Amino acid sequence: MLPLLQSNGIIAGRYRLKRELARGGMGTLWVAFDLERRRSVALKFIHPTAAQRDEAHVRFEREARAAARICSANVVETFDYLVDDGQAFLVMELLEGEDLGALLAREGHLTLAHTAKLLVQIARGLGAVHAASIIHRDVKPGNIFLSRAAGEITVKLIDFGAARLASRHEPRPTEPGAIIGTLHYMAPEQALGDVELDHRVDLWATAVILYRLLTGERPFHGATVSELIRSICSSRVTAPSLLAPSLPASIDAFFVRAFARCRDDRFASALELSNAFSAAAACARPPRRRMAMMSLRLADIAAEAATVGHLRVPG
Repeated sequence: MLPLLQSNGIIAGRYRLKRELARGGMGTLWVAFDLERRRSVALKFIHPTAAQRDEAHVRFEREARAAARICSANVVETFDYLVDDGQAFLVMELLEGEDLGALLAREGHLTLAHTAKLLVQIARGLGAVHAASIIHRDVKPGNIFLSRAAGEITVKLIDFGAARLASRHEPRPTEPGAIIGTLHYMAPEQALGDVELDHRVDLWATAVILYRLLTGERPFHGATVSELIRSICSSRVTAPSLLAPSLPASIDAFFVRAFARCRDDRFASALELSNAFSAAAACARPPRRRMAMMSLRLADIAAEAATVGHLRVPG
């Protein structure tokens, strides 16, 4: 329950709450109606227990600052950050659809073509984030939203609670060595608590997502946190074509570079990663139906040639 909700269902004198959309450890997400702009919006509230911690407030404000710096159709738009009588909340665009995690849970894995199509939009969003000197630090299926509008799917990067500026001068609310993000998607340097991170941790996380989309499996495993970190930092990744035989060797080669332990050996930008994946996907074998049609056409050509040869008048 929201402590400052007025009796008429309006908060901050402007937003009429309609229904709770989601609830998590850090806060709640509500659908509301903006009485001034006459539009539906999403309000994200920090949880009362989390609000008592300075770290939670810093992360919440950081999310607002980070989102406000980005202008992209592939990043959720944040309209405002307000504090009403001690209650902090974000005002964001209301998205209809589902996150990539929900799609994965339902489908198990996606086709190479579908994955490549999604990556183009993910890369555009990440490109805008990185151009604003921001590192997301928690790129994962649950933070990639598939927004549906007018029959079209638009990929939106969401939840910048773990984001920070890619600057050594930005205040660090956490102690050195603290791990922020979701471990399964962390690059080695992030999993080890390196404070000097850059945008390439988001590219590593994107590669983990791509691997899951294509194979239905995670590339790194561990029964404990330490085992998982060891896997991320040193284990050899199973070639995706061994899990999904229809994938070409070019996709295996893509992941060798994407999962290079030395970040200088990885892709340098979201655009470069996306272009490399598209090029690798183009090397895929033709679909069975197309191959069957090609075989039939070759058979027709052979039969035609044989007929012509049979009717040829000897010289």
